[in-house]
Amino acid sequence: MLALAAHYQGKGAFGPQEQKQLELVACRYDDATQKWSKFGRVYDNAINNFPPQRLATGDWIVARRDSPFNVTVLVGGRKSIDDWQAFPVVGIGEVKGVRPDELIVWPLLGGSCFGMLGLNRC
Repeated sequence: MLALAAHYQGKGAFGPQEQKQLELVACRYDDATQKWSKFGRVYDNAINNFPPQRLATGDWIVARRDSPFNVTVLVGGRKSIDDWQAFPVVGIGEVKGVRPDELIVWPLLGGSCFGMLGLNRC
């Protein structure tokens, strides 16, 4: 079993990347020792709150926020744990008075997806 976790320096995940060193990592559970250990880096400068969803192609899709709070969708993870292609959704400051939050993605029949983006007012 794998779990995704954000790893960062200092208090809170958001802020300048050179200070936060934010990364999304995968951890593996070992039944024998009953402990979690780092399995590998998934993506640099990334945090997410919702589980990846499997697409009809066999790839995975997962929402990502970076340290400045921009929202991106990552697609991949099939070839290796760190093989992802990023697709920007909305950046901080792109929509006046709105702070983008986590994107929730649902794969649909026929290969398309439905997404819902949480928006917070600044």
